Amino acid sequence: MYDIKFFDDEKIELISDNTLVYTNDGEKICSGIITNKRFLILDYSSGVHNSMEDLRISGKITYIRKKEIIFSIFLSDIDKIIKDGEFDKIIFKNGEYVLINDSEIVLYLRNKI
Repeated sequence: MYDIKFFDDEKIELISDNTLVYTNDGEKICSGIITNKRFLILDYSSGVHNSMEDLRISGKITYIRKKEIIFSIFLSDIDKIIKDGEFDKIIFKNGEYVLINDSEIVLYLRNKI
């Protein structure tokens, strides 16, 4: 499940739960979602300072874990996508970028921008 707040008239166009994101700490499998307005990367919240997660792990309660947005950018702010070895670099108009490996997401974004 996902915890997403949508804008007016925003609709999901593609969901991939196999988006490999490259970070300073290594690689992480996340969920990539493309709407008609944004590209989102979602992951489970950290267990640090999360009392519900502490209770879930200890077996005291059961709750449905939801992935939260850890990255969001408007599609209009994506400048270009270039292949860089085994990953794709999604470059934004402000010069920043994100490195991912998910052919389905990249193909869809290339057709959108």
